[in-house]
Amino acid sequence: MPGKGYNASMKKITIALLASLLLTAQFSFAETKTFEKEYTYQASELDSKSSCRVMATDQVKRLLLQEIGVYVQSKFTDKSSEGKTPDQVKQEITTLTAGIVETKIMDEKWDGEKYWLKARMTVDPDDVARQLQEMRKDSENKETVDELNAQLAEQRKEIERLRAAAQGSKSEPKEKMEKNRAEYAKAVEAMSASEFLMEARQLMQSKRFNEALPLFSKAVEVNPSLAAAYLGRGNAYNGLKQFEMAIREYNRAVELNPRLGAAFLGRGHSRFMLADFNAALEDLNRAIEINPSLDWAYLNRGKVYKRLGKPNLAVQDFKTAASLGNQKAREILAEGRREK
Repeated sequence: MPGKGYNASMKKITIALLASLLLTAQFSFAETKTFEKEYTYQASELDSKSSCRVMATDQVKRLLLQEIGVYVQSKFTDKSSEGKTPDQVKQEITTLTAGIVETKIMDEKWDGEKYWLKARMTVDPDDVARQLQEMRKDSENKETVDELNAQLAEQRKEIERLRAAAQGSKSEPKEKMEKNRAEYAKAVEAMSASEFLMEARQLMQSKRFNEALPLFSKAVEVNPSLAAAYLGRGNAYNGLKQFEMAIREYNRAVELNPRLGAAFLGRGHSRFMLADFNAALEDLNRAIEINPSLDWAYLNRGKVYKRLGKPNLAVQDFKTAASLGNQKAREILAEGRREK
């Protein structure tokens, strides 16, 4: 299993402390566009068929995302990017798009030495632009994707280091080679967990909860101490309205990472839906304590206060959620004004 350093780093993925980054953009998009790339990965002495597929898939995704980043950047004016270089803007778009656009493997071949595959990404530029807006406004969501991409970058470096070390140790004793092989397998396994999380997040963006669940489960199989995977699985169950299942997953997530505000938010919502209002209030208070910029926590706490017969506190929370950009809270406040 991945080591403690990897587990600690992955736990940071779901702790959002960044300030909200606002986007004002003008769009002029055409129709849906499809991008295709091929990649051939040359196996090293450390590789298996499985590790070759992981590495080839990672590389072809990077090529596709780079091309999509250039395309999206050319299609809109982003006022929040003023003062940044074109390369910085392209890198940010490419990084964020990794958490949005799904990759489809069209064909693949393995001959024992090389792994070839062909992949496709189809993007609706208007939809990508909308999701980029939402992600940039949601500091927790943005930081999660940023951290996942940073984690993948570190894992690639570690894999390359191990490959280079293996090239220079062909005369090493068999025990040393076996140790190198085991370390390499762990590094590739860690990368596969990160990839599963990224793929699952892409499916969650389009509310494909049933499809996301197996990917979160695969990440758990690779690393049972991965709090972000239990959080994701809880969110998927929440989306499917299986609230008791969701609570079970959130419980495990907060056991592994007590500073995981999003898990308290999700569990609070599930408990609210099960009419356990006092427990929901405790969870939502904790979520806000950890991350005061969680607009959905204020919205949901407002709903709890309303059900508990505390309308003044409810309105106060709706106003806070609205000030943080929550459209649902704005609609609730507008409806309340119309009823008066």
